[in-house]
Amino acid sequence: MGGDYRLTHVATATRNHRRLLILKDSFGNALPAYLFYGFQDIHVVDCRYFTKNLVDYVRDHHITDILFANNVSHASLPATTDSYRAYLTQDK
Repeated sequence: MGGDYRLTHVATATRNHRRLLILKDSFGNALPAYLFYGFQDIHVVDCRYFTKNLVDYVRDHHITDILFANNVSHASLPATTDSYRAYLTQDK
């Protein structure tokens, strides 16, 4: 991935109408390349910097699958759960 970006979109050569949203911390940077042949579009969101409403984003981009990719220490923090919950109502 080359770093921790708020949002990255990859359009692949696969034509199957499946669109993946990966919600990740740094741990998830290695995953997208392994998924190129399984999805037409891959949207990668760094959960520490994303400020949009997740429900709207999923609807607007026709997301069909969501993958949570966090390291164990980060995934077990209440703050991580709180940030994912906040995505459902953010206005930005």
